[in-house]
Amino acid sequence: MHDEPLPILTGAIHSEVRPTFEQLSDDAFGYETVYVLTPADEAQLDVIAIRDALQRIGESVLVAGDERAAKIHVHNERPDEVIAYGLTLGTLSRVSVENLDRQARDLRRDGPESVPGAAAWQAAAHETSALPGPAVVAVAPGDGLATVFMTIGATAVVQGAHGGNPSAGELAEAIHGTGQDQVIVLPNNPNVRLAARQAGQLCPDVEVAVVGTRNAAEGIAALLALDPAAGVEANARRMTDAAHSIQTLQVTGAVRDARIDGRMVHKGEHIVLGPDEGLLAADSDQTQAVLQAVRRLRPGFELLTLYQGNGSGPQAALELANALRREFATVEVELVKGDQPHYSFLISAE
Repeated sequence: MHDEPLPILTGAIHSEVRPTFEQLSDDAFGYETVYVLTPADEAQLDVIAIRDALQRIGESVLVAGDERAAKIHVHNERPDEVIAYGLTLGTLSRVSVENLDRQARDLRRDGPESVPGAAAWQAAAHETSALPGPAVVAVAPGDGLATVFMTIGATAVVQGAHGGNPSAGELAEAIHGTGQDQVIVLPNNPNVRLAARQAGQLCPDVEVAVVGTRNAAEGIAALLALDPAAGVEANARRMTDAAHSIQTLQVTGAVRDARIDGRMVHKGEHIVLGPDEGLLAADSDQTQAVLQAVRRLRPGFELLTLYQGNGSGPQAALELANALRREFATVEVELVKGDQPHYSFLISAE
């Protein structure tokens, strides 16, 4: 059982984002190796076995995806070993090898602003504009979720929910900023879909598709399904299917007494909503409300990913995760720093 929340990506399995300024200043990390792995022929990927194998040769391991495709992220001294292992399983694309020791020297000389991170998401779009396949613009309601989207391959991230959803103009600017003529937009909020479609109309020189993701968890599932070898239309269908394949919950608090879906909810209660805002559970205790809602999900899920929002502290997150582990003993439960406002937790089940 975990002792503290870990930064974990959905789609399976474990991840750690870039090392912090303090870590890079004090330690040597070798190389950061990143690539997208697709299986050979008719084979399927075993993401758990891949994770275990990579943890034997490296650290800060991420294996995010499913049997059809996975995003790999490893820190070690031998990037050739990481790449060679991937080649034994299938085909590699979007390969990137970065010298973290050199990055650390730059940090010590120039300070933390010299290394790409959460403040450089738009700049990252130019670095990835030459990659094959459509670019992806994702709307993220928090810094943690934005980091997840960039880690698993988004070309650009537009902040949403902090003081309002992005406008069509802001999304159009991000679309043009990718530098590519095929772009997929993940609005990750029903209220952003119209602006995303309008943004596409503002970019007549770009082929734009909007995948109607209702929240960031659906957006992450969609992005993990991106096929770099396919075009916009094929990817839009594939990513829509992936988004709809998961179940999601949104945990928040009632700000006033109200009747929701025929049920009276009182101010201060914790409520759990489905992806279309339907009420699934309400209770004065947050953990009990979430347990009630998870029991109502379609059975058969193997992974619960909890994206921790601004309204929840680390202790509450750990208590909730442990309660879910106790009740659903065969299900893996992981915690991710999401930083989203309004919802203390965004939960995906897959």
